[in-house]
Amino acid sequence: GDFARETGDAITWYAKREQYSLVTSFMFWFLGIYIQSLDLTDYTLVWILLSFGTMLILLDIVLYFPETMPIKDKNMPRGIIQTIVDEIRNYRELITGSKWVASTAFESVFVAAGEG
Repeated sequence: GDFARETGDAITWYAKREQYSLVTSFMFWFLGIYIQSLDLTDYTLVWILLSFGTMLILLDIVLYFPETMPIKDKNMPRGIIQTIVDEIRNYRELITGSKWVASTAFESVFVAAGEG
């Protein structure tokens, strides 16, 4: 289940997510403008810092947002292998359970093969 809906505070969670997205967008936009104004010839340090910042943001998202919170259920699979097996089983049910999904997935294989 969705943690935000369970707590009855869904609007606050979604508002915070939108604010976070807006702030990070502006932050990276200003950072891009600043980097362009430097007229650099070697961008190695820029890419290292950008990758580090992105990892910090991803870590913050994983630890903070309710969509990434672990579900406290005793029936949850134990271990990574069981989780992978369950995900593959759910994917197979998704593909075989709907003719539209199956035909769309099958069509996309041929479209991709035709494009080269």
